[in-house]
Amino acid sequence: MKSYQLTLSKALRLDHIPPSRVAFVGAGGKTTALFQAARELAPCIVTTTTHLGAWQADAADQHIIIRKPEDVNQLEEIAFSGVILITGEEKKERLSSPNPEQLNWLEQFCNYHSLPLLIEADGARGKPLKAPKEDEPVIPEFISTVVVVAGLSGIGEGADENVYNSEEFAKLGKRKDEKNNELMNLRGSFTAEAVSSKTVTAEMLANVLMHTEGGLKDIPYKARKIALLNQADTPELQAIGGKLSKEILQKYDSVLVTSLKPETTNSVMTPRGASFRDEAGSSSLRLPRQAKALLAKTSSNIHIFEKPAAIILAAGSSTRFGESKQLLDYHGKPFIRVVVETALKADLHPIMVVTGAEHDKIDAVIHDLPVQVIRNENWQEGQSSSIKVGVKKFGSKAGSAIFLLADQPQVTPTVIRALVEEHARTLHPVIAPMVEDRRANPVLFDRVTFPALLKLEGDIGGRGIFSKFSPNYIHWNDSGLLLDVDTPEAYQKLINR
Repeated sequence: MKSYQLTLSKALRLDHIPPSRVAFVGAGGKTTALFQAARELAPCIVTTTTHLGAWQADAADQHIIIRKPEDVNQLEEIAFSGVILITGEEKKERLSSPNPEQLNWLEQFCNYHSLPLLIEADGARGKPLKAPKEDEPVIPEFISTVVVVAGLSGIGEGADENVYNSEEFAKLGKRKDEKNNELMNLRGSFTAEAVSSKTVTAEMLANVLMHTEGGLKDIPYKARKIALLNQADTPELQAIGGKLSKEILQKYDSVLVTSLKPETTNSVMTPRGASFRDEAGSSSLRLPRQAKALLAKTSSNIHIFEKPAAIILAAGSSTRFGESKQLLDYHGKPFIRVVVETALKADLHPIMVVTGAEHDKIDAVIHDLPVQVIRNENWQEGQSSSIKVGVKKFGSKAGSAIFLLADQPQVTPTVIRALVEEHARTLHPVIAPMVEDRRANPVLFDRVTFPALLKLEGDIGGRGIFSKFSPNYIHWNDSGLLLDVDTPEAYQKLINR
């Protein structure tokens, strides 16, 4: 199996063209996450729409302080390397933000030079959790991704000590109903005594993150929404993060459970100050490489949760077999119904069935199941046409897609979940089972492959892009995955298994 390192920027899906425009909001490691992503994307521009602590500038390789409009011209003269921090002046140990006009100019500058732009868009006073104040977050309309950070270390702890704007957090975090919730059993934090004593609960955090006045506040309509559940430093908190992820994926495009930890270095820390400015008080502050803050290097433990879609290919006419394979009986149910039920059991969502020759008959046997059935009018052009129908429908919403064949009812939810788990760990572009040294179905395709899949032509499946995206394999001990029902004899062999 190939090694495929999952970095924070890759998990956030920031390593792509066009360059990212990202706002980080929330608490519990927001600045750590921002600078780690920036360093992975370097050269990268970092700024703020509110303020930064003056000490945080030490995490950058270059720092430009804008005092007057013409100071932005300095950006045309610097070398594009490392992390470049752009702020206003320092006031009371805080670095102010560029004004809106300067910020728009900065975004245009980054567009021209194809540079990523990362913005810290609110504050949290160093606490693990927060609810937004009335005047925050400050997220520009040009932002394409918003990362909402929350520190899991605050769960089970007192709100007053661990939550910034704790009264609003408690208000937004009230339980919406009295139904039992899977989160209620976590860390024993859902008793009346815990709530009355202002203890932060996992359910409160979920409600805040999903509230339009909480984690979702002022996010631009078209921006991707990512929840980053940080400080999952123990198995207990990792379990809570996993449960929370399934809950809040209702409102977010993806959820990351992480343990981002600043690493100290043995370098001598050169203090910041007037010695780095010239005699004229230049607005450009460039820190020597040995002046690295604790945020300059971080270690990570990242697990990503996204919505894996299922695209079930059921358009063919089964000419070689002699009758519609999609409707063959498999222990009392049609093939296609069994495949759809398997996708449901594996928690894939959304699920699309792409039909063609037998649209009406297939629709009739699965009409009561929560899936979308779409007819491929060009099904006679081959399997690639059905793949493109599915990708065009779900491509903008799904983090990955698993292609299931309507004539393989023997595929189990277990192997599907294994593919999803491997993808969550690695974010590899293509993942497939390896059975007896042979590639088997089903195959998972990450969203990074979707543009290539849309270029397929003819009667070819996803293997048509393997020259560009080499598959990663999970070894699987189930020879049934290799069965291909092309003849009546093969069908009988499948039934007799």
